[in-house]
Amino acid sequence: MDAVDVTDKWTVFGGVRIDRIDYSNENGGLRYALHDNLTNYQLGTTYKFLPNANVYLNYSTGSDFNGGEPDVTSCGYGGLCLPSGATNDEKLDYFSNFSSPEKSRNIELGTKWDLMGGKLLATAAVFRVTKSDVMEQATLDNYSQEGALNTGKYRVQGYELGLSGNITSKLSAHAGYARLNSELLQSLNAANVGKEMANIARHSASVLLSYKLTPKFTFGGTYTYQSSKFAGSPESVSNDRKLPGYGLIDLFASYKFNRNLSARVNIGNVFDKEHYTAAYTSGTFAYLGDARNVRATLNYDF
Repeated sequence: MDAVDVTDKWTVFGGVRIDRIDYSNENGGLRYALHDNLTNYQLGTTYKFLPNANVYLNYSTGSDFNGGEPDVTSCGYGGLCLPSGATNDEKLDYFSNFSSPEKSRNIELGTKWDLMGGKLLATAAVFRVTKSDVMEQATLDNYSQEGALNTGKYRVQGYELGLSGNITSKLSAHAGYARLNSELLQSLNAANVGKEMANIARHSASVLLSYKLTPKFTFGGTYTYQSSKFAGSPESVSNDRKLPGYGLIDLFASYKFNRNLSARVNIGNVFDKEHYTAAYTSGTFAYLGDARNVRATLNYDF
């Protein structure tokens, strides 16, 4: 990857990434293997239209191969997907005969501003991520390896706002907000096209404040918010089971004894709020977020 200053205002950057995949999976007495390369790239430009502000445009790609989640065996949860109705001989050669890598395309347009003499950085961006050639489960059983190869396509798009830096010589802040819209664009099941994707919250936000009371003692807190979202399998449409939104408060304090030794205490989920981070199709299986927790850390640098 490299960046070139075309003029004092224009910069162009780009790069190429190549991954070598050597993958195998044994199941039901059959062995599946894949040896391939995944090639992706990035290209963008930045225009500095003011001494303290710029605008940028970036385009990048990504790839995932079939079976890329080695800790699961089911097609519906990102594991190996085998073509429905195929014979064992066809399954043995399914990588070359049936399956192509899943492809992601991301385009982002944004701007960055230095405010208050460079003490604060304000950012804003709009983006669109489109994933195509997605492996889809072909049955109602999420845990089956039977699948439809490269039949799915969905899009997540939205915008994000950010502000970070020093408000005063002692008070610093980091704040962000993101708005997401998701939609299934193409599927083996035509009735699902146009529906919202599962486990994607439309709104999320966070605010962190840090106050340096003395040169050695700093304390602060974080508020994190996520709106409600619908249950469903990974990379599938949502169903009518909804997880409620939540807001959490975390606190921290740190003390620097000397140039080498420091200590930090973090209290997560101060009010012990019960919340869920994801739920799958049945709605009876969900991830419970962390309860109140305390962590103490002692650091020594040498």
